[in-house]
Amino acid sequence: MTLIGLSAVLAGAAPAHGSKKGTPAPASPAKPTLTLQASSRNGFLPLSVTLYGRLEGVSRDETRFCHAGVEWTGQTGAGQVMRSTEDTKCLHAPEETTIEHAYQKTIVLTNEGIFRYQLILHLNDGGRIRSNTIDIRVMSNH
Repeated sequence: MTLIGLSAVLAGAAPAHGSKKGTPAPASPAKPTLTLQASSRNGFLPLSVTLYGRLEGVSRDETRFCHAGVEWTGQTGAGQVMRSTEDTKCLHAPEETTIEHAYQKTIVLTNEGIFRYQLILHLNDGGRIRSNTIDIRVMSNH
């Protein structure tokens, strides 16, 4: 029996979770995601790049995301790490939760090389969410 056939047999034999008489099971909540993009991924010196972060899958009542700390990290091919941080600063009542969903930072790269960037959000409960990493290649025009 193939893997597809086996999974079809198992799916037919498995009881429906959370359902009563044909009612579909409730969808599981989406896990929050943080996505990072850049205005340019390649270019010549000096290269101005705007990094864009987008937080999705967070409801307005999730207070741990309120005024999350923001950390931008960059790493050179030689291993040098650069950080820019803003601390968590949620100081108001839970009913006044404010969640940022868009983040932006402009940088000017003045050295040749490949630079790897990532956005990290520091949540009020001590947790973190990391974005994908992106590479930016900077070349000399000589």
